[in-house]
Amino acid sequence: MRKHYAKFINPFVAFVAVVAYLVLSKPMCDFIRFLFGQKKGENGPIWSMCLKYFTLIHSLLLAVYSGWTFYNTFSITMTATAANQAANPAMSWMSAFMHTNCDWNGDFWNKYDFQTWVFHFYLSKFYEFIDTWIILLKDRKPMFLQTFHHAGIVLLMWSFLVTNNNAMGICVTVLNSFIHTLMYTYYAFASIGIKLPFKQVITSMQIIQFFTGIIYSTPTYWMENCHTDATWWTQLYVNAYTLVLIVLFAKFAYDEYVTKPKKVRQDKKGKEL
Repeated sequence: MRKHYAKFINPFVAFVAVVAYLVLSKPMCDFIRFLFGQKKGENGPIWSMCLKYFTLIHSLLLAVYSGWTFYNTFSITMTATAANQAANPAMSWMSAFMHTNCDWNGDFWNKYDFQTWVFHFYLSKFYEFIDTWIILLKDRKPMFLQTFHHAGIVLLMWSFLVTNNNAMGICVTVLNSFIHTLMYTYYAFASIGIKLPFKQVITSMQIIQFFTGIIYSTPTYWMENCHTDATWWTQLYVNAYTLVLIVLFAKFAYDEYVTKPKKVRQDKKGKEL
């Protein structure tokens, strides 16, 4: 994997991929639907069945991958934190954890090889474009939240790699892989008609992860030897991006779990009358 590292952290790859995703996704999916004879606003039974099983496989792959990534990145982070605490017995666990995040001597990024985990998690964000393509292939319109998130996370992960931003690498890779394990498990079951009863919990956990990342990373702005100029600015970009996500996810949660059920109840009441 390391031999391909330089190719994918080239800014041309990340920025062109995002532009292509934003500009070409709909025309590409419309063309694929046309090739398979799908009319506007309609999905044939065979087409729907193929998309259902494609969604199932896609979601299962990402659920397993995310779980594997979370288990390993969390374990590496806890191992490094324990080593820092053992080397400095007077240090509290939180101080040792923040020391791991700052990684002033580059041990965590290189010796523990956390860089490789951030790298392939970055690559997985290109693969997640398929989430949007599935929606478009169903002839539906993706939410702005999804498009914004998929485009932004590629550039965000790229910025970690080119600046060796260890604090943000831990924050996003560990937290996001955990949430994605749950989220894609939910999607896998939903694709075959089984709605697990924790969709709202997942949305809440997504918002909590954003607040958690901002709260625990903010002190590193002022910690000695914690940031270079490059990592300081990439963290600022991540925190600003995360604030936007909080607003978008909060709006989604309100629409999905407050407005929509209220409308359903009103419609049901109207029919009864």
